Amino acid sequence: MRGFLNVLMLFVCAACVDENVAHGGILIRYSGSTITAGGSGFVDVFVSSDAAAATPDVLDSFSAQFLITPIGSAPAAGLQFVDPQSDSQLGQANYVFFGDSLTPPPLGLVSSVTNANDTYVGGDATVSGLGVALDSTSPEKLLFRLDLSAAQSTVGSQYALQLVNSGGTSFLDPSFSALTIDSSAFGPFTLTAAVPEPSSCCVAALVLCGVVLRARRRGAANQRLPAA
Repeated sequence: MRGFLNVLMLFVCAACVDENVAHGGILIRYSGSTITAGGSGFVDVFVSSDAAAATPDVLDSFSAQFLITPIGSAPAAGLQFVDPQSDSQLGQANYVFFGDSLTPPPLGLVSSVTNANDTYVGGDATVSGLGVALDSTSPEKLLFRLDLSAAQSTVGSQYALQLVNSGGTSFLDPSFSALTIDSSAFGPFTLTAAVPEPSSCCVAALVLCGVVLRARRRGAANQRLPAA
């Protein structure tokens, strides 16, 4: 409950400042473009900035809204946010607020806008209030590890994962001023449901079949050899 209230406070603060969206500033990158059809997985969301090293963006709190949209004839609810999210990014050393996170899990909420569990809104802030400096020379930081379920997907179906340009998305500095967000941050990222990998049991069965066939061939070959 405390985590939800902290996130809610971030959203209220975000609503109190003007959106400042233009070229340059905060950048967003996704890692991983496939997920096993009928299975589950995750996508890492990274944050960085193209600000000059002399005048970095200092990120002290953020809120972000993500939306999953089916592409073409993909099943409407084929890809969903897992509810609740595991917030496993908190344990990663490259998490943007690692060791200085204000909000305990859960960091956000999963909801439905058009399709089931297609929306996630989350956020965090620093305990210290000092923020983290981001510029063009600093390494990108992990912002979210989004847990996804493709239980209802079909092989080859595609989905767009997108940061939504709305009041639910804001990046603030220690003075609660909005940081500029590069327009590319709102571009869609395409995910494809891949062919399920064979289970370990299936692999073991195939190996066993191979051993049996090889033994039979050797036995047959030995029977054809002329007696000495």
